[in-house]
Amino acid sequence: MGLEKYIAFARIEIKRIMAYRFDVVTQMVNSVVVLVTFTYFWRAVYGGREVLVGMSLDQMITYIFLTRVVRSLTATRIDRQILRRIRSGDIAVDLYRPASFVGINYGQALGGGLFYLLAIGVPILVLGRLVFGMQPPVSTGAELVFVASTALGVAVQFGIDVTFGLIIFWTMAGWGIGMAKGFTERFFSGALIPLNFFPDWLRPVADWLPFRSAVYTPIAIYTGMIPLAQAPEYLAVQAAWAVALNLAAAFMVRRAYRRLEVQGG
Repeated sequence: MGLEKYIAFARIEIKRIMAYRFDVVTQMVNSVVVLVTFTYFWRAVYGGREVLVGMSLDQMITYIFLTRVVRSLTATRIDRQILRRIRSGDIAVDLYRPASFVGINYGQALGGGLFYLLAIGVPILVLGRLVFGMQPPVSTGAELVFVASTALGVAVQFGIDVTFGLIIFWTMAGWGIGMAKGFTERFFSGALIPLNFFPDWLRPVADWLPFRSAVYTPIAIYTGMIPLAQAPEYLAVQAAWAVALNLAAAFMVRRAYRRLEVQGG
């Protein structure tokens, strides 16, 4: 059995998403509107200048579109699912299944991520390249490292989402935690504005937090803002965060399981 049961959960997640096709279409339309708006906004900000804070306009346009492509894969939405299952009481069933809770959620996250990558990420990539001048990777090496960095970004984001999702198990303040977490990760990951534009006093904060590893790092490698020679250092940081956050997630799962046992399941 092993891996097959987790692949099955990935397939189930894909089927669940496909049952809400209108929602997927709505997300696609919303993404296009936001990306077009951001593109013209940043063109106005540049105002004919070729470079701002070390980023060319071409790099910025590429960054905007690639952010949505990367987030279609890395935004696992697992924390929202955990919240729903805590509220319904189904979390108890999940924790007592004869399969790893983390493994089940990994399967669901990868299934959903791959679906959104194909359904939303790829069309946006094509739109960016054909219509808005999104640039290719700066080199073949950067492209390969970008793929590896994105994979690590998925692991980092998963650890963040499961850990935050299970914090709700103790607080039950799901809406407030979800709102705070959503804004914080978008802001400090560089999904709203590239970290290059952060003031000197705020940039070190973003560099020390894990969110950067989920979005900014792979895109900065793709666009050449992180030189290929420095990429191993950034990959090592991503790997360290992935391990630490997933260990934290596993610890939270064990604590949640024991709490159910204490309360009589």
